[in-house]
Parts: sequence; C-alpha cells; structure tokens
Amino acid sequence: MSATDALIVLLIVLPILVVWLSVLVDIVRRADIGGGAKVVWVLAALFLPLITIVVYIVMRASSGGRGATPAAVQASGQAGDSQTVGMNKSGAP
Repeated sequence: MSATDALIVLLIVLPILVVWLSVLVDIVRRADIGGGAKVVWVLAALFLPLITIVVYIVMRASSGGRGATPAAVQASGQAGDSQTVGMNKSGAP
C-alpha cells in the first residue's frame, strides 16, 4: 500500500465507515422507530450506504434530533402519569 492509498483510507474511507456504523447503531437503538421501519432503514444502509447516511442524518436533523428520551416521552404524555416515570415493573423506583 502506498502512502497515497493510506492517506485516502485514513481521511475518506475511515470517517465514512465510522459515520455509517454510528447511523446503524442509532437506528437500532431508537425507541421511536417501529420494527418494520428499522428493518427498512438497516437494509437501505446495507445496500445504499452513502445515500442512506445522508438521508437519515437530514431526516434526523429535521426532527430536531428528538429521540425517545425520558423527557420527550413524558412531555408527549406517552409515559402515563409522572409517578410511573423511573419505576421498574415491580413498582419500585
């Protein structure tokens, strides 16, 4: 491998790979995306990685970067009353 090839890998390929993997992890970990949509996003990321990265990041930014954080869930009223937030299935905090 020449120095030019190594530089291309370090400056172009490696960052794209890191962003692609972080997008995949974000898709899988998001609670506000249903199972079917996750499958579509992951398949798109596998077969059309560069396009999917751009589209996903733009769509994520247009939604304000809101994921299913406890504050977002509580604000939207999906968590029930405020007493159940932070409790496990047994009812203990």
